[in-house]
Amino acid sequence: FKLNAAGSAGSNATATRMTPFADAILSDSDPRKPLMWNLVGGDYKTILQNRAGGTAGNALSSIGNGILKGPDMPGIMMQSAESLFLQAAAAERGFTGNAQALYEAGIQESFNQVGAGSSSGIYNYPSGGTLTAKITAIYVQKLIALTSTNGMENWIEARRVNYPIPVADKLVNGVPVPVATNIPVRLLYPFSELSTNSENVPAQVATDAFNTKIFWDNN
Repeated sequence: FKLNAAGSAGSNATATRMTPFADAILSDSDPRKPLMWNLVGGDYKTILQNRAGGTAGNALSSIGNGILKGPDMPGIMMQSAESLFLQAAAAERGFTGNAQALYEAGIQESFNQVGAGSSSGIYNYPSGGTLTAKITAIYVQKLIALTSTNGMENWIEARRVNYPIPVADKLVNGVPVPVATNIPVRLLYPFSELSTNSENVPAQVATDAFNTKIFWDNN
């Protein structure tokens, strides 16, 4: 995603670039932004998911030095920020803990991870808002914290919270076309499962990633 141990561009060095959604959820005044994404010509240059052609990868904003710190950086199993945001949401739903304090601690941990300094006073918790407003605020900060670190978890969380995010395009003969009006609601079974265990793969689930929801998805 950046440089290999020899200091040369890695094979995926131009593969991951900033989307308009990633640009929109991070305020330009948020000190994490230039650490999470690289500026190009003094601005953030974005591209829709799965778009190809027309814009060279090096003309788009790539993952920043706050995320990609070097080939010897430690791997992440679970960020402390994610744990704190999960605890904040649980506290808002009646479990033990102070939701606002956990929310603020989660943001600070996200700042710490990318080296952005203090988060004090940058984001206010909607303490007087509805449960939905509070859960959404927690979710958005979790989404930011996991950007370029755990996209799979963010996809699961978007379905769980029912947060609207833009759909991706797919490539058909090199031309991007809309896939659907919603994001995929489940992963499809891999070909290995279809070819070796097809009798146990439900027919619709095998082909429909946009409508056949997993059992816990009530949104």
